[in-house]
Amino acid sequence: MEVRITHIHLSGGETYRHIQSVRWQNADNSSEWDTDSTATMVGRLRRGWRVFVWSGWSKVEVVAVGGRYLSTETGGQLSQELLKLPRF
Repeated sequence: MEVRITHIHLSGGETYRHIQSVRWQNADNSSEWDTDSTATMVGRLRRGWRVFVWSGWSKVEVVAVGGRYLSTETGGQLSQELLKLPRF
């Protein structure tokens, strides 16, 4: 399955915040939306889901980092595209 993350929910203190959950949309069925914890989305990535965000006109892949966190990857380098998404 391929999904697009559209929003993020942050938690944590003032100096260190992390993505607690994400809202996503099915890339094949725009009427299917859901919200998952970061741990659930990491599990989906491990099971072969393709996850991305839009950055301008580019589709940017979402990857699991350290088995617990989500990030984006551009040209083999981790990037911060998730943090540019709207909050919920």
